[in-house]
Parts: sequence; C-alpha cells; structure tokens
Amino acid sequence: GALAAALGDPDGGSLVFIGLSSGAYHAIEAGLRLHPAGVCAVNPGLVGRVPETDHGAVDPRRLAFRPMPRRLRTLAVRHERVARWIWWATLQVWVTRSPSHAVTGVGRRGVPMLLVLCEGDARQFEPSLYWSRVRRKLRRRRLLDVEIVPGSDHSLYTPDGKKHAYPLVVDWVTERFAP
Repeated sequence: GALAAALGDPDGGSLVFIGLSSGAYHAIEAGLRLHPAGVCAVNPGLVGRVPETDHGAVDPRRLAFRPMPRRLRTLAVRHERVARWIWWATLQVWVTRSPSHAVTGVGRRGVPMLLVLCEGDARQFEPSLYWSRVRRKLRRRRLLDVEIVPGSDHSLYTPDGKKHAYPLVVDWVTERFAP
C-alpha cells in the first residue's frame, strides 16, 4: 500500500505490479491487498520457509504464504517422500493452504495475472481438482495466464531462463496495458 501511495495511486488501480522471486511474492500480496490493474509474478516464493516459521505461526499480515505444517516438516526430515505425499493429499481437499490459493485469490478480485514459473516451481501447483477447475474458470475470464519456462528450480535467474521469461512478461504487459 505504501508503494502504491508513493507512486500516486493509493488503491493501485493504474499500476501493474511485476516481480521476480520474493518480488513476485510481494506483487501477489499487492494483488490481494489492493486492486491493481495487473500482477505479473515470475517465480514467486509461495512455499518454502520464511524466518517466522521457526518461531511458531506465520505473521498474519502474510496473505500469500502457505507453509507445510510444522508436524509434516518434522516428518520430512527423515521421511521426505511420505511427508510430501501426505501434504499433496491434504492439498487436494484443504485448498486454503495451497500455494494456488493466493494466485486464485488475486483472480477472484478481478485482477489479471501472469504467473511465470520454471518447471521446478511449477510442481508447487501440481494438479488438484481445485486448481484445475479454478484455473480454467480464471483463464476463460482472462484473469490468469500461466507460462512454464524450461528448467529446474530458479532457472529464471540464469541468462537462458531470462531469455525465455522476459519476452513473456513484456508481451503480456504490452498486450493488456499498452495504449
């Protein structure tokens, strides 16, 4: 909100928030808090660890981050495959904990979004009934475009990854928002 206000648009209605990695996470947060013209998230950090998870609950001001519960993280230390399978099965029905929940939340607010992922990060959005149904609905309404760039985790930081991702971002922004 402070950034939008500093740019002269407190509700963000004329702004397109674009970010890479943690910046993409913050762009999604802006889409959930404000009502921007659009959000472009490249390789957003919607899963993983944030410092406060070591000390208990996640800061309630974080709207997009949905970590694996502490008990499953503990199980994953010795039995990673079992913990990941339990987490995947849980996310089939407990969708508010899924990383796709934040993305669909932006779309439900009527804010168009481009989500650019490398193949490694696309696994965060493994098919679930919820994600498949909502993604189709948002795509039909032109509120969500998902592009997957070849490569494993964080390949979008490499020159080759950038070569693939940047044209997607530029084309999406100019197609939707350029006069």
